[in-house]
Amino acid sequence: MNPQGIKEMRKSKKFFVGLLATLVVATGISNTTIVKAAEKSNTNQIVLSTENITNDSVISQTVVDSKGNEGILEITEVATPERKSVRTWKVSYTSGVINCHFYMKVSNNKCISAYNKKIMTIGCSYSNDKLAKISTYARLSMNITTLLDLVKFNGCLQGKVTGKNNDIKVTYNF
Repeated sequence: MNPQGIKEMRKSKKFFVGLLATLVVATGISNTTIVKAAEKSNTNQIVLSTENITNDSVISQTVVDSKGNEGILEITEVATPERKSVRTWKVSYTSGVINCHFYMKVSNNKCISAYNKKIMTIGCSYSNDKLAKISTYARLSMNITTLLDLVKFNGCLQGKVTGKNNDIKVTYNF
């Protein structure tokens, strides 16, 4: 085979591998409920609460939505040199496609800050990401789009203050 034929064969192979990967990811994501506004949707939300933390500073739960997509929801208490009345939490969601987290500080049973958001996607892209904070919650929201724009949906990860012991409850919607 001539060098030009080998180059064409390699290009075709790369194209088909990329197409196959896109279809695998799209198939997994296409099972996700498409919503118009992540902040208003209540579908596929699991609550994980820091009230359930015992001696360990981490609590996690494997979550499965109604379509069978699996992920891990986790809350970690972060040790900081601040006074004892301030608790810092790392809120995270990890799946095969979307991995994200942020930190929130709670004092006097109010969210006083939200910072250091991080988002990583595999086989899709995200846009319009926003980390919002009010006194009762911190919420990381974003738009997710699969390769070739086959599926688009909104997602969010939220830590909400419970009102006692500077604890939070976490919900997600991906």
